[in-house]
Amino acid sequence: MLSVLPAKELKIDKSFVHSMLVNEKSRKLVETIINIARTMEMNVVAEGIETEEQQVVLTDLGCDYLQGFLFSRPLPAEQVPWLLLQKNSDKQIIPIGKIHAEPVYISQKNHA
Repeated sequence: MLSVLPAKELKIDKSFVHSMLVNEKSRKLVETIINIARTMEMNVVAEGIETEEQQVVLTDLGCDYLQGFLFSRPLPAEQVPWLLLQKNSDKQIIPIGKIHAEPVYISQKNHA
């Protein structure tokens, strides 16, 4: 049951992010995921943000944190302070630390 999982963050996979701009059902699914997280008092992290349009839609839907190539390509740890000190960047980059989640396994049982 989702309500008993010991999690504080819910991460939206990039496959949902990429399809939400071309498919209304996908956008509604992302919106529903964010609303479920709100109900569960969880922060929402969306991954795979590559365009400003994705950023705007997710921000408007209430997503707390965004990560992806729009903000930075992967960097070695020693270059992160340099990225955070860039004053000419119009992107707000805030390190939130590692998000750790235990894997959740779901099985489906057919009830005949």
